[in-house]
Amino acid sequence: MADLNRADVKIQVRISDGNFNDALYYSPTEFEGLTDEDIDAIKTARVSKWLEHVQVESAKENPLPTKAELEQQKEALVADIAAIDEKLLDIAK
Repeated sequence: MADLNRADVKIQVRISDGNFNDALYYSPTEFEGLTDEDIDAIKTARVSKWLEHVQVESAKENPLPTKAELEQQKEALVADIAAIDEKLLDIAK
């Protein structure tokens, strides 16, 4: 159901890094005060900030865990499994 007390401006942009879908919501009074140029500038700024974020995040390298870190994770998982097995045995009694 449409909200008659607001104006919706949809933003849909397809670029090489993916799709950007967003919306801007304004009261009718706010919307009436905006020109097409204002709306275009706001849309451009939203897309630019998203694109900058995507490019910065994708440029970050995710280091692989060390062997020691993997061993710690494995030990923690084994301990978790043992605790779950113990609870299952208690439930089965």
